[in-house]
Amino acid sequence: MNKPKIVVDASVLLKFSLIEEDGLEQALRLRDGIVAGEIDASIPAFCLYECASTIARARLPYLSYVDTFGLYKALRLIGCAEVELDDFLVMDAYKLLKGVPKVSFYDALYHALALYLGATYITADKKYYDLMKHKGHIKLLKDY
Repeated sequence: MNKPKIVVDASVLLKFSLIEEDGLEQALRLRDGIVAGEIDASIPAFCLYECASTIARARLPYLSYVDTFGLYKALRLIGCAEVELDDFLVMDAYKLLKGVPKVSFYDALYHALALYLGATYITADKKYYDLMKHKGHIKLLKDY
């Protein structure tokens, strides 16, 4: 069986841990597929730290620091393969950025990884999607 190959954006992973109604149903379906081994999911190695930073900045009053760390650990346990960055991937991200203003280099790294792996980049970031959909290998979470 050919499993779908995806690269998961931090914006999608965070929907697993921070309750947000927008896209939650799709995010949970995606998470369940990854955990069940039905989807081959990858993330750049920095992704979980990006998520940890966002969780820390959220300063959710109902969570202790132990609970906050637990959210981070839960994301790690989902089972996305962490891919180390190399010079070629960084160069590919620079190529994606060429001629496209106002695009985050970090977002371009996720997208470059998807292109490299022959996967689809799943993001909840509509602004990035709208600017970069012409590059291919990208899908909005809401359309998953």
